[in-house]
Amino acid sequence: KAQFAQATPNDFVAHSEELKLTGQVATDRGTVEIQMTPKTKGAKMITMHARYMVVLYKSGDGVWLLRSLMDNTATPAAPPAPPGKGK
Repeated sequence: KAQFAQATPNDFVAHSEELKLTGQVATDRGTVEIQMTPKTKGAKMITMHARYMVVLYKSGDGVWLLRSLMDNTATPAAPPAPPGKGK
């Protein structure tokens, strides 16, 4: 919610790299690419790359439910700004 308050999503693409089904449990691991435009005036669209892993389980009525989700950015952090002159 906080992220959407700061940026408008433009596109989201998930690439599953490994999907495993073991009985009533499924795991999916892969990458995502998210394009968004910050709501700051004049800001340009940015692209974020991330990795994810989800664990799902099949409920008694046959519906797959999310057990857990983990993701982290694969995009390197921006370098720090150079120190100000005369400070």
